[in-house]
Amino acid sequence: MLLSAQLDQQDGSPRTALYISTESQLQTTRLNQILESHPKLADLPPNQKPTLARIQSTRIHDLEAQEHILQYQVPVAIKRFNVGIIIVDSIAANYRAEFEKGGKPAHSLAKRSAQVAQLGTHLRDLARSHNIAVVVANQVADRFESQSMLAPLSQQQTQTPRAASPSQTSTATVAAGNITVPLMQHEALLSTSYPLALDHQQRFFTGWGDDPMPHLNATMKTPSLGLTWTNQLATRIALIRSPIYEDRAYHPGEDKVVAGWKRTMKIVFSAWSNEGETGYGIWQGGVRGLDDGSTDAT
Repeated sequence: MLLSAQLDQQDGSPRTALYISTESQLQTTRLNQILESHPKLADLPPNQKPTLARIQSTRIHDLEAQEHILQYQVPVAIKRFNVGIIIVDSIAANYRAEFEKGGKPAHSLAKRSAQVAQLGTHLRDLARSHNIAVVVANQVADRFESQSMLAPLSQQQTQTPRAASPSQTSTATVAAGNITVPLMQHEALLSTSYPLALDHQQRFFTGWGDDPMPHLNATMKTPSLGLTWTNQLATRIALIRSPIYEDRAYHPGEDKVVAGWKRTMKIVFSAWSNEGETGYGIWQGGVRGLDDGSTDAT
């Protein structure tokens, strides 16, 4: 993104990119590798080729510096350097470091939610007023399910699921591996039966949990900063890496062995694009689509 954004021009001059990091320094060696290996970028004439000189970067160590830079320095940099894209990587690091130190949990959560909402409003204002893209990376954490969802399948089949139409209970099934369960059973595995509960709704806006039988295929994840941050976004794209298992009889005591990984990029929700999912791989030239369903071992 930092390189491709420079292909856009405004008033005859290429746009620049602004990279704000809260975790580690910008990997310039990786950017040079992409410049040399990407088929489109490598073939451009020197006067049209993106350069590292048009990438402004800074590293933020705490929330106080983050607020000052985003509120006062970034608007000046956008005008001065003709910025076309802002990337923040990642948005959650400083919040987690600041608010997970201890103290009163309820008070900390309320204060953090207010700050996150203010940050989202500010970033949207920057994008709208300057006609630029703002891309924010976010961390994810493992999602812990309720005991009923973690119970063995044989025990779950004896539980009473939520009400459904007769046609659903008699004909609709979901298959995963060697297990086939009724649709109502599948819904009971995904979430609590109470439709207004966060556990039930989060599978529709997190990117994890809306696939058939996810518990049998991949670990469930929850994006950091919760529903407060979700409400600030115009688009969420989930990058999911799922294991591909291979049965190997010569591994005693192991039913399945990870033979590879499948990377998928999913539009969870968007104000300007339809929902969709596609495979992708990471290579020396950047990121490329794998629409044929092939896997990527990286």
